[in-house]
Amino acid sequence: YSRTQVVRPQMFSVLIFCVILYLLRRFERDRPNAIWFVPFCFALWANVHGGWFVGLAVLGVWVLGDAILSASRQRTFVLVSVLALSVMATAVNPYTVDLWRFLGETVRGERPDITDWAPLLKLPVAVILIECILPLFALAAFRGSPTPIKARDLAVIALLLVGTFRVGRVDA
Repeated sequence: YSRTQVVRPQMFSVLIFCVILYLLRRFERDRPNAIWFVPFCFALWANVHGGWFVGLAVLGVWVLGDAILSASRQRTFVLVSVLALSVMATAVNPYTVDLWRFLGETVRGERPDITDWAPLLKLPVAVILIECILPLFALAAFRGSPTPIKARDLAVIALLLVGTFRVGRVDA
């Protein structure tokens, strides 16, 4: 994947984000206790890269979507508890909640001094074309899937898509 071919802190975000998605799927399919590992992932993530903020937004959308779709109050309580613990886990770092303040000051819409944060459509055409390869495979997988895609999952994809058009780095 073009964004992760060199060793940079962003690789931790890609890896931990994948682990969290895996845990959410395991929670849903066959291992309900897997969800309790998510806050530990956020504690680690907050100590290795600032991309945890995107992951937390995704988790929030996923939990909200699941709460709307689920008829189980117990399930919703568990997921909201995991979300709250995940938020708190991001403060388990040498800077505690000052890390949140730092991200609030540095992660904003316009940062022309950071080329990695340029909107997707401002990247070179060759990069945009390469970045389209994995989403095309994902679309093919969705089409071939025997199970329907849940609105909750589409909301997560929409959030990431909007994020990618605002900050090209989110594509990973």
